[in-house]
Amino acid sequence: MVFIDNDIKIKTVIVLKNVLLPWAKYRFRFRPFVFQQDSAPAHRARLSGFINAQECSSNSLDLNPMNYSVWSLLESKACSKQHHSIDSLKRNLLRVWEEIPLKYLRAKVDAFPVRLRAVPEHVEGVSRFTLSMCNGSI
Repeated sequence: MVFIDNDIKIKTVIVLKNVLLPWAKYRFRFRPFVFQQDSAPAHRARLSGFINAQECSSNSLDLNPMNYSVWSLLESKACSKQHHSIDSLKRNLLRVWEEIPLKYLRAKVDAFPVRLRAVPEHVEGVSRFTLSMCNGSI
């Protein structure tokens, strides 16, 4: 876990090219995939703007393992007591992050494709196009 100060500018293209793309090529192994960022201002790269934010419902399915599993675990453990400073919160988040077994994180990431494939079977009105455009690739 890394904390980044508000005034730091991250070179999105460098991160996408040197980190995300190699990971995605390894993970999807020549299968097509769609990269979509959420609508948080800090997460919007200019180069992924080919998908209009209105095309994906604000209450679309959230299948990201960080959102449905890891963040909630961090929050429940690190925020079980009130913090009186940002530094206290950061220290506690780091402590809890270090306690999460790597096996747990790998299992959540490995389950992601299975979760994606299961959506059309369980959610009425979800098309393959909508799923791939709004949540990633199948």
